[in-house]
Amino acid sequence: MTISVIGVGLDGADGLSRRVNKIIEGAAILAGSKRHLSYFPQHQGKKVYLTNLNAGIDEIAALERENFSIVVLASGDPLFFGLGRLLLTHFDVEQIRFYPHISSIQLGFSKIKVPWQDACLVSVHGRSNERLIKLLKQGKEKIALLTDSNNNPAAIARLYLSLDLPVNYSFYICENLGDSNEKVSHFSFDCLKELKELSQNDFAALNVLFLIRDGQTDDIELDSLPLIG
Repeated sequence: MTISVIGVGLDGADGLSRRVNKIIEGAAILAGSKRHLSYFPQHQGKKVYLTNLNAGIDEIAALERENFSIVVLASGDPLFFGLGRLLLTHFDVEQIRFYPHISSIQLGFSKIKVPWQDACLVSVHGRSNERLIKLLKQGKEKIALLTDSNNNPAAIARLYLSLDLPVNYSFYICENLGDSNEKVSHFSFDCLKELKELSQNDFAALNVLFLIRDGQTDDIELDSLPLIG
């Protein structure tokens, strides 16, 4: 049987097409995080909670061998810094079919009304911020960040200000995108000292951050600069 990996937004089943909802309804096994499974309280199949990813994937593999129809729920686009990459290391590509939803980055850019085909996309969710530092030193025009509790918007503001770069960025923080309590905040360069004083508790757990270049403090040609440590 094919494993269907379905991306879901914060609006749950309401944000999915009729076709995708029918796939979910027809699944014998529904796997996902507690939040994802809560969107489908009436589902009659067996539910697999992916609190421990490795153990959960082992359970999915065992159920797949018994030919159960399986749906795995994930956030947004499962192949964009998501669960899809991990699943592809455990299953053959022929075993999996992906049904992506709008990613948080795509949705966030639509909220701040900025074209994003030329944006640099970075995840600092459980990852090093080395690539982010490199992009900031290069003065990239648009940087989109997937954050976590440690690398939260305030921490990113502190990091950026500590670099003392000749480039000014505005920070856009998008929280709970697609939910009824969605919030979009804008901090201009002049307001970043206010932002850096905030803590992780000042932001929703589900947030994405956009850094948009809005000027530089001198006439240096950024593209001509070498990358120095």
